[in-house]
Amino acid sequence: MLTAPLACLWVVGVQSVAQVPSPRPGGWVTDQAEVLDAATEARLNELAAALQRDRGAEVAVVTVDDSPGDPKQFATELFNTWHIGRAGVDDGVLVLMVMGKRRLEIETGVGLDIPLPADWLADMQAAQMVPAFKRRDIGGGLIAG
Repeated sequence: MLTAPLACLWVVGVQSVAQVPSPRPGGWVTDQAEVLDAATEARLNELAAALQRDRGAEVAVVTVDDSPGDPKQFATELFNTWHIGRAGVDDGVLVLMVMGKRRLEIETGVGLDIPLPADWLADMQAAQMVPAFKRRDIGGGLIAG
């Protein structure tokens, strides 16, 4: 059992979007929660780089221990701050894991509303990502998504 002081140290959240370092230009993954091993992070970077090369879309993957307020609002602010996706096309995707709140948020630019509708994203998360997360396989869930 964790003592109160230790529990407070266990989940340390960011206070603002500015505290989350952008992975660009060297990659697409920011694992601030340190839940991904090097091979998984490399694989996610490879997948994101291939999507950008083949389709032009930008995909960023971020893990944080916790976020201030609502994770959805935090994801939207991070997405807009980082300008994910091409200007004029708005074809970016942000996959945000907030570990302390056990929340996954996928933020998409309006240019992806037709190819990635919200109901499809919800079904994909439920079928592909959440089962891996329940097995505590964060990396496997992110790769599946």
